[in-house]
Amino acid sequence: MNNIVRICLDPGHGAHDPGASFRGVKEKDVVLKVCNYMTAILSGVPFIISTIHTDNFGSALRYFLLKITDFLGDKTIVVSQKIKDELIKRKIVAPDKIKVIYNGVAENKKIVTEDELNKKKEYLKIEKNYPIILSVGRLNKIKGHIY
Repeated sequence: MNNIVRICLDPGHGAHDPGASFRGVKEKDVVLKVCNYMTAILSGVPFIISTIHTDNFGSALRYFLLKITDFLGDKTIVVSQKIKDELIKRKIVAPDKIKVIYNGVAENKKIVTEDELNKKKEYLKIEKNYPIILSVGRLNKIKGHIY
């Protein structure tokens, strides 16, 4: 007999049964988040990081859920100073636990050469003088694709 302890965490709910829902918060999302944190803690993961990519948290319930699960993580990474300030103001994340890491690409770096770009435009039958705008992200209103 070995000394391995086996623990099964079943967050419940999922594909066909998201569980309860209140003001946009689904039970399946809450229990999965807590289960993920607990799995990391029980597995001895040395550092647990949470990321928040938007300031559109929705209802007061969502803020509450962020606040009560914050203690499970060691650091929270956000993508803007505005989100950081809001989370600190609402006392959801302690100032010493939060860090801003901006998304994006450095403006001074070329991703493709002019020659490569012109070849792509030719292939796509786009005139050389027409600009190409690329956006990577989900097609949600908040992303501003309409502009």
